[in-house]
This record gives sequence, structure tokens and C-alpha cells, in this order.
Amino acid sequence: MEMTATTTENEQLIRDYIHHVINNKQLHRLGEFYTDDCKIRTTTGRQAHGLREYTLALQQVFTVFPDLYVTVNEVVVSGDNASFRITAQGTQHSEYESIQPSQPARPFCFEEAFFVRFKDEKITTVWILMDTHTLLQQLRTS
Repeated sequence: MEMTATTTENEQLIRDYIHHVINNKQLHRLGEFYTDDCKIRTTTGRQAHGLREYTLALQQVFTVFPDLYVTVNEVVVSGDNASFRITAQGTQHSEYESIQPSQPARPFCFEEAFFVRFKDEKITTVWILMDTHTLLQQLRTS
């Protein structure tokens, strides 16, 4: 009989992923939170298939935004599905979407929503809704 994680365990998995992998840049821990065959899709058209591609994508994000910090605002879990809303903030240090970094580095703060599916007590599928408009506007005008 296959065991499934509880609502509380799935919420904690999301919070731990944000804390360790995103806020503390511990990419080596990504496999604790995501399946090997994970699929990540964003509203900007970016996709990653598998842990290797997702690790490379996050390395690129951390190069551009090395001080990226995410606050989890809300998590809703229903069985093997969850959604969560975050606030991302930091500064730009490398080119992003043809926008060159400035000196001092441009700050940003915007929200994202994530819709995830769990499999084997890990995240297997993610759809990310980014407020790209706000991010790009802040990077262009800061």
C-alpha cells in the first residue's frame, strides 16, 4: 500500500524547499524536494524537465539575482496538489531579458503563484505564474 504525505507534510515540504534551496541557495538539496523527472513551466514560456535542467535554471536565476529572497505568503494543499503565493525580492546583478544591471544594483519586489503536484512525497510538476510585467518595469526604472 502506497503512503501519501499529509497536508501538513506537503506544506512543510514547500516551505523547506523555499528556505533551503531558494533563500539559502543550497542547490545540492533540490533532490530532497523534487522528483528526478520533475517538470517546471512558467508563464514566460520557460520550461525545465528533470532535476538537472531545473538545477541549471536556478543557477542562472541566482547569477542574475544572487540575493533573491522569497517570503511564502500563503499555502493551500489539497491531497497531492497545492498552490502557494510568494513575494520575491532582491537586486539585479547580471543581464536579464536584455536589461543590463545598473550600479548600484536594481532592486525588485513582485509576487508569484505556484501550482504544484506531488508524487512519492516530492514535487513532480510545477506551473509558475510570474508577475513579469512588474519585475521588468522595476528593473527598467530603478
